[in-house]
Amino acid sequence: ITAYADDLGFKWGLVTNGMLINDKVVDSIMQSYFDKYDDCMAVPMELSRKIENINFDKINTKKLNLIQLIKRIIIAILSLLMATGGFAFAKKYLFENKSKYNLGKGIDTAVEYGYIREPNLDSQVSETVSPDIVINDAKLTISINDFLMDDQNISSTFKLEFDEGLLENINLENIKSIELRDLLVTDENNNILYCLDEERFSNFCKENSLNYDYYNSGVNIILDGQETRNSINLIYNICADNLDKEYPKSKEINYIFSKLILYENEFKKIVELNGNWSFKVDIPEIMYNRSDVNYEVVNCPDNIKVTKASASETGFEFGCNIIGVSKSDNTNEYVEALKKYNDGEIGEEEFKSIRANCFKNMEKKVQTDSYGINIGDCTHIKDEFGNVYEVTFNPGRKYIYDFLNENTYCFYETFALTKYDLKDSIFINLVWYNNDFELEKAIIELKRK
Repeated sequence: ITAYADDLGFKWGLVTNGMLINDKVVDSIMQSYFDKYDDCMAVPMELSRKIENINFDKINTKKLNLIQLIKRIIIAILSLLMATGGFAFAKKYLFENKSKYNLGKGIDTAVEYGYIREPNLDSQVSETVSPDIVINDAKLTISINDFLMDDQNISSTFKLEFDEGLLENINLENIKSIELRDLLVTDENNNILYCLDEERFSNFCKENSLNYDYYNSGVNIILDGQETRNSINLIYNICADNLDKEYPKSKEINYIFSKLILYENEFKKIVELNGNWSFKVDIPEIMYNRSDVNYEVVNCPDNIKVTKASASETGFEFGCNIIGVSKSDNTNEYVEALKKYNDGEIGEEEFKSIRANCFKNMEKKVQTDSYGINIGDCTHIKDEFGNVYEVTFNPGRKYIYDFLNENTYCFYETFALTKYDLKDSIFINLVWYNNDFELEKAIIELKRK
């Protein structure tokens, strides 16, 4: 079970928003999530962090096959996320927010307005060896086709060209994923923006007399298919995995890596290829000079306090605190029952009975995998001319759904509205299901400062 994600991005957290978590729902999630990867099993970062804390010794895996085990874990985690969150904010589509550039509709808009660059860099050719197969005089040529950077995302498309010595041993059609295992991404100030390889990270810190600190980043890897008989495009979307930390306004980004792992699926490695590749990308001014346009409140319910309302080139961040609400009285009972069920202390029927009592209105109010019969029943932004902007699903989207204290709930989301779409007045249509799973709405009017 890994933190790998495909072109559907990190969207699993949405599944809990007003939905009964059961086998049927998880089947739908898995089918949607894995439809392009055959039997490739993958779990996004926000779930894998929860999975790290699971005591697998207490799960009777002998009675479960792999998929059943993963489904049990997903059901438990998603249910727990929903129970401890208390509120569910309505969004419209579950797996229909397709993005042309695999980075969300907000970034799609930015790209259409030129917020992307094709670096004028030479290709890097390296002699290639492998611990898995015998290859003689083989070379792998890698270049960067395009590049994008904002506060939360660093995205590059690598073009990999395999010479005949490699093609004799590797069928490109079998490759479902490629991992740059020891990739190190830094800027001109030696900020470590991405590195998951402990040895390379440690060596870089020692060589540059750095403290052991870096931007906590995740990655969204997409294989963009074969461009030619001997080449593949590999999209690497690196995203900040910390809501309180944004990428610096770097003027130069450096990529260094020496190890590529080619996969047939997440559990079956085809081959490891070793060489040496490095790139230095000059960041265009539009990216390192990026700034936000802020909005201020015109009208807002008294119990909602807006904490953030600003647009960037790639999205709109809106945050607010809802005051005078409280966690469900049933939350503790449900969480305790869930723990006992996961530990095998109570059976499935008893757990279902407790769940039904805790969320007695849930099943009749939530019928499908997505909800919001019309856009008015979904959280979104509308401008003064009626244009609608929904939540964007780029891998680095910033969002929070959590209680700050016993009677204050924090909502923070990123929408597909960008600086290129801005109007003087916009309206936040905030929709949520309360602790009794009843639909509530609030309209918040904002104007550009």
